[in-house]
Amino acid sequence: MRDLSKLREEIDEIDSEIARLLRRRFEIVRKISETKVFSCIGIDDRNREMEIFLNYKKYLEDVVSNEFIEKFIDLLLNESKRIQRSFKKNLTVALLGPEGTFSDEACDKFFGNVVKIFCNDFEEIFDMVEGSRANFGIIPIENTRNGLIGIVLDLLIERDVKISGEVVLDINLCLLSMENDLRNVREIYSNSFAISQCKKFIKRYGFSVKEFSSTAEAAKYIKENKIFGVGIIGSKLLSKKYGLNILAENIQDVKNNRTRFIIISKNFIPKPSGMDKTSIAISLEDKPGMLYKVLKSFAIRNINLKRINSRIYNRTGKCIFFIDIDGHIENDNVREAIDEIREISSYFKFLGSYKMYQTDI
Repeated sequence: MRDLSKLREEIDEIDSEIARLLRRRFEIVRKISETKVFSCIGIDDRNREMEIFLNYKKYLEDVVSNEFIEKFIDLLLNESKRIQRSFKKNLTVALLGPEGTFSDEACDKFFGNVVKIFCNDFEEIFDMVEGSRANFGIIPIENTRNGLIGIVLDLLIERDVKISGEVVLDINLCLLSMENDLRNVREIYSNSFAISQCKKFIKRYGFSVKEFSSTAEAAKYIKENKIFGVGIIGSKLLSKKYGLNILAENIQDVKNNRTRFIIISKNFIPKPSGMDKTSIAISLEDKPGMLYKVLKSFAIRNINLKRINSRIYNRTGKCIFFIDIDGHIENDNVREAIDEIREISSYFKFLGSYKMYQTDI
């Protein structure tokens, strides 16, 4: 018969190994938390939970009771969920404020419940992320009517940040007011972006216009000051946030109206998902065939070019090409193409690799 103390020593060794493996498991759970944020995956996954239960049951059902396995899995999964919720709860995201902007709506769609830091302009959002005062920033970069937003492209060049994700938001612009009747509205308060998208509606009713820094700022102003006779152009979310009446919906000139938002971070590059996009910015020598060499680098490696846009960068007067391609920087063919293009470019910046949103604009 074996000595009891020896058996206990074996158990102590096993317990130490179990503790070490549990620690490793929960460290991986933290990494999964990051992945789920960027993949818009919820914390609860019943199919995955069942897989884990069946796996433990396969190894343990002839040794311990089914009740023990169920209770152990419940404890294990509940702690994993707590870690994931804690990650999201402490996640800080900088965005254009105040509450009720389309950026606010896009943030809810992409991240869910996180700590929001509302900023006054695009530069402040980049400041917060670059200075590590926010984990992420969310910022509009493109709209179906207005195209790419130049200042955002410039900031991507100038600032030490990466694009870590994207989300596309359907834009339903509404007329909101303290009034109950559209006929009582004489003037429109909103930002230049929303006003430019509703020119036909504004002209039809002959409204005068006053610009604000954001649609939410305009809504907040008329609510706090109890201003009647004024309409706000903004999202439905503003009516809930500030208790305004919706007098008209979908008043934008282009009905199929979408805005693409990018998520920026200091240096976070999500792992490949299988449906990824890589973004770069380059400048080339003013010689024949230089752009052809870039496109050839993609073509010979069977890499799909998603888009290419050019912009004259005011600080240098040089043409910058913003390029999106299919694939992730960790894919061999993408990495090889990027390395080749870096060599032939007079300016090169890797902007990020991230999961593509399922809807483009």
